[in-house]
Amino acid sequence: MEKKQPAMRLKAIYTNFPAIICLAAPPVLVWISGRLVLTPAMFERSGFGTGGEHYHFAIYYNIQRWASATSEILLVLKVLAVSCALDAGAYLLDLPVSFKKILRPVLFAEVSFFVGAVVKLIWFKMAYTNGTLQDWQGFHPLSLAMLFPTANVYLTGLLETLSVFEVAYWYLLAEGIRHVSGGTFDRCLQLVVRAYLPALLIWWLLISFLRLTLLSNA
Repeated sequence: MEKKQPAMRLKAIYTNFPAIICLAAPPVLVWISGRLVLTPAMFERSGFGTGGEHYHFAIYYNIQRWASATSEILLVLKVLAVSCALDAGAYLLDLPVSFKKILRPVLFAEVSFFVGAVVKLIWFKMAYTNGTLQDWQGFHPLSLAMLFPTANVYLTGLLETLSVFEVAYWYLLAEGIRHVSGGTFDRCLQLVVRAYLPALLIWWLLISFLRLTLLSNA
């Protein structure tokens, strides 16, 4: 019995590994970005008031604290929303997989966006020696937004979303669901296309509406 305990612990770690990564990655990325890119000097270059060093540090500290708290909440909400959409789609497509089983590949697929965040940090640090918050917010590496920088404001959100990392996310979702359901990859990819992409389209429409509302009130 004692010999089985280490094996059981390793199995538990392996089973919970996607959840561990998802919970740990956002605050770590926020912390790293605050040290490499989103520094008090950047806020000063971006024109956040003229209150001196202490003023810019207060802004920096508050934003870092807010980002660390909300990144976890938003990630949990996103994972639950995507899992619910895929669970409903699996039911309609008669794919034998439960919500609990879907949750694991959804968590694991988030790795593609974590890699994208790291790529953005490194790329931005190398490309912008004196970058501002405006530069950071408009920088979306390996996305269609880089190919069409002057695109219509209505399409900006969609172009920013369609990136190499988004496509990798679709693949990881389909492959992960195939693994836990025992279905074919084509059928699982069909599930992603029918269940996840419509939700992504609704999200893009919402972001576009909010962006246009803010621009019209600016």
